[in-house]
Amino acid sequence: GVTIKNCEGVDDYENDAVTIYPVPAENHLIVKFNGERADMKIFNVTGTMVHNSSLTNGEKVSISDLPKGIYVVRIMIDNNIVTKKIIKQ
Repeated sequence: GVTIKNCEGVDDYENDAVTIYPVPAENHLIVKFNGERADMKIFNVTGTMVHNSSLTNGEKVSISDLPKGIYVVRIMIDNNIVTKKIIKQ
């Protein structure tokens, strides 16, 4: 597996670099970030990857096939990894 450790000075980038909405979400997410392309993975609470895709900025991502619950979204932009929690209703 991959271990991600917080580094000093990275937190500000992570918090501001990616916006995911709406939260809670029903059928889709919109992902906005600083850059043109990013890779997105979504994990369920047990750590199983349930979604994997490449994104463009502002792209709408369907999550209609996911069961209701809490998920962790991991966005990779260049060498930066941003992790966010989402709720699927």
